[in-house]
Amino acid sequence: MPEFHVVDAFTDRPLAGNPAAVLVLDEPYADAWAQGVAAEFNLSETAFARRVDGPEADYELRWFTPKVEVDLCGHATLAAAHTLAGLGVPGPYRFTTRSGILTVTADGDRMWLDFPARPAERIDAPDGLAAALGAEPRWVGRGGTNDLLVELADEAAVRALAPNQAALARIDARGVIATARGTHHDIVSRFFAPGVGVPEDPVTGSAHTVLAPFWAERLGRVELTAHQASARGGDLELRLPADEPGRVRIGGAAVTVAHGTLHLQGAGDGERTTGRDGAAERWTTKEEIVRAREELEAAHTGWRRPAAYGIGLERDGGTVFGLTNVGGNYLPAVILGRTLGHVSGTATHRMTVGQLDAAIAGLAPAEACPDFQHPNLHHWRDLRAEVAEKGGRLVAVFVGDLADAPVDEYDAAFRAALD
Repeated sequence: MPEFHVVDAFTDRPLAGNPAAVLVLDEPYADAWAQGVAAEFNLSETAFARRVDGPEADYELRWFTPKVEVDLCGHATLAAAHTLAGLGVPGPYRFTTRSGILTVTADGDRMWLDFPARPAERIDAPDGLAAALGAEPRWVGRGGTNDLLVELADEAAVRALAPNQAALARIDARGVIATARGTHHDIVSRFFAPGVGVPEDPVTGSAHTVLAPFWAERLGRVELTAHQASARGGDLELRLPADEPGRVRIGGAAVTVAHGTLHLQGAGDGERTTGRDGAAERWTTKEEIVRAREELEAAHTGWRRPAAYGIGLERDGGTVFGLTNVGGNYLPAVILGRTLGHVSGTATHRMTVGQLDAAIAGLAPAEACPDFQHPNLHHWRDLRAEVAEKGGRLVAVFVGDLADAPVDEYDAAFRAALD
């Protein structure tokens, strides 16, 4: 039976900061099992660390919200390193992740995360953003995390936010970072991500990969103190190393508040297990594919099968959907939905290349079954190659009911492809 640890990150006292569950595993595990465990803990993130042999990393690290696997999570990375230290594993802690190799080093009572900086580029405020937040943005940008960075007038405006979560979930972004100049800290922020199952995250390390370069330029300094002004609250230190442009150091403390044994079928006890590359998992028959789909749908809380869906490529002012699905192919649908945090209804989602890679990896075990042609898997791989060669932006469209009106230009292009 696997053991778990619950760690409060970015705080030096319990019942503050951001809690994350951490499992340190010795063997491969099924994606559906990990997603089910994350849903059971129902914390903003559950981290799964697994020992690997490699020249650059010692552990594979993955992060799951209650609804979806994500590309980057700071507080759960801090919690994982803190857990390994508590287990007697010497640092530095080198993790292979969806966002590349991440290293965490200990310095006194602080852990320092070495993350890629994800600066925001200024954009026009999306329709409905101000109304959803309940505040007027001073500046809006989109960071490399696919989060919107929203500067507000002052710290009081950030602290007073009471956003409309349903409206915010419809905004095209992983989450929304609200920020302002601080009074007792250099900067303050809050982070809302209802679209991936996190109405408000207590302290968000990944958001500070966007905040650090933004405020460093504004304030003319490369060392900053930050406070995330959630109900629990948390403190971070930020450094942009001059000798390593494009990186940010995020420092914080952590406290273990619980540990125990998970009383359910272990990660390696199931009939099908998979490593990060999916190579160990194979669905060779129709029955295995049906069972895999049923497990994935059951683990994706609130999931409703779409009437139609597809992934398009936006380039040169237009969006092309080379493959559309109507009334079927529900295994690729739920894998795509889980990857993007989509649950039900009609919606469009911007996709990163990392998310497309994750969807491909999630569907790849089905290729072992010769009874199907696997058109989505082949199309997704073709899209991946085309984006790598020629560029472009990916967008996924889900239609809950074909009678629904198109929600935006991408949905309209998708409906035209259906016709």
